Amino acid sequence: MLTKSPEKFSERKIESYYLFLDTNLFYSNKVSYNIFEIILMRDLLYLRNGFNKVFSGYKAIKILIPKLVVDEIYSIKEYFIKAEISKFQNQIKHLEETELHNILKKIHDETVSHTLELAGINFFSKYGVEIIPYCNNEHLPTIIDKSIKKELPFKPKFDDKKNNRPVGDDGFKDTVIWFSIIDYVKTHCNPDMDHIFFLTTNQKDFKSDQTILEFKEQTGIDIEIIDFKSENPRTGDIEFTPFLNYILDKSHVPISVKINTINISYLELENKAEINSILAEPISVNLNSIIKCKEKFSNLGDENKKRLNEKIKDILSKFRFDISDLSFNYYIPEIENVSFVLVKYENQAIYVDDINVVYNDGSDKHMFDVNAFFEVYTNPDPYYCYPMEIEDVIEDIQSDALTKVRNYLAEKGYGSIEPESMYFEWDECYELI
Repeated sequence: MLTKSPEKFSERKIESYYLFLDTNLFYSNKVSYNIFEIILMRDLLYLRNGFNKVFSGYKAIKILIPKLVVDEIYSIKEYFIKAEISKFQNQIKHLEETELHNILKKIHDETVSHTLELAGINFFSKYGVEIIPYCNNEHLPTIIDKSIKKELPFKPKFDDKKNNRPVGDDGFKDTVIWFSIIDYVKTHCNPDMDHIFFLTTNQKDFKSDQTILEFKEQTGIDIEIIDFKSENPRTGDIEFTPFLNYILDKSHVPISVKINTINISYLELENKAEINSILAEPISVNLNSIIKCKEKFSNLGDENKKRLNEKIKDILSKFRFDISDLSFNYYIPEIENVSFVLVKYENQAIYVDDINVVYNDGSDKHMFDVNAFFEVYTNPDPYYCYPMEIEDVIEDIQSDALTKVRNYLAEKGYGSIEPESMYFEWDECYELI
């Protein structure tokens, strides 16, 4: 559950940490209007609100998205939703459901774009996320020059039909995003007090010695580019450690804060104990990536807990936190829901894929391994087409898939999962790889 933005800070200048987000963080094939309600955003809002409350009047984390990112992700999502609606319209074209056909046509033709934008506006307003404007037109000559020279954020594409020379203008949108951030920082940020971070899943589109120097020369502030490796990044990922180190240690305003409780969420799977998250309260910082607790314990008995507790205390002491009355709370989170994908291949076989278990502490377990990919149906006649000709067995297929996923998770140690908390989506592929 996302939390609302805390109250505004005092007007006097405070030390601020600006987090700018790239387009690729919001890519998703999920049919939903809630583009920005991703796991990373939820984590960032939780971190921001807890941090800003504790350090109110002294430090603040701010979350910002360039307008081009917003406009581009609207466009991408609109295209995807309309494509899914068109696919469904084609699948039910023989149904004599005039009202349903008319509703789908109206949604496809009239409401998708508006609903996406309205959901975005409501999200930004509710959670205090700032949208920064496009860069000034004065950057146009520089953008053109970068395009000609193929300098980052422009990226050369080589054409072997033209003596393998660089062609095209790939990177225009990235360049506008880059200069939009530069313009905002020049106008709103203080080189003596503020810190700039850019979050992306494709660092190579932006980072080079030249671009980092360019940013510093134009703004007077260094920029740190955080490059996530995961398709669904989180603040507990190891890539986020430099930022956490920065806000906890490298500060212009040293403040002693008392940490009261460490909430440690863990799972017991396949006879191993695995740490999910290590949350330091009241600052709401997930220390998992800093503690680097990727180890799977044989158990979390008193000895292993004591060893982990001492490691956490050492880290917090390094960051000068008051841990005089620190307590540790270990718990196993409850499963909130389970999702998976039913994939139909060209040969009409149907498989379960992409199982994801979401817990009530905000963590999740995504299963991509080969064992989490299994067949639930083989069409006895591959010339039958899905879904019309086999619709009589669709309910049986779905029921069988739910049972097999439940059994698979139970064997892995996830326990008994209620069918009401499980859901799935259909996907189609042309060939089985």
